[in-house]
Amino acid sequence: MNERERIIDYWRKRARECLLAAFNKEFVKTGKIDKELGKFYNRMFEHRRTGDYGELVEFEEEDVKGWLRKAEEFLDTVEKL
Repeated sequence: MNERERIIDYWRKRARECLLAAFNKEFVKTGKIDKELGKFYNRMFEHRRTGDYGELVEFEEEDVKGWLRKAEEFLDTVEKL
């Protein structure tokens, strides 16, 4: 990876982290989003980061099905804001 690519990669990661922090500050800490849904969003963020930047990751099918159900709940809640 050359210097330009490293800089772009750094800022992409930083932007996502800033978005996560802003979401937690503006929606979770103010009570607009339930804390459990905020924790779910944070866990999914970490799973995405691990999948993108870590070694090969495998998830259990039942876990993924549960996450999909929770993601639907999360999206429904966000759409109502």
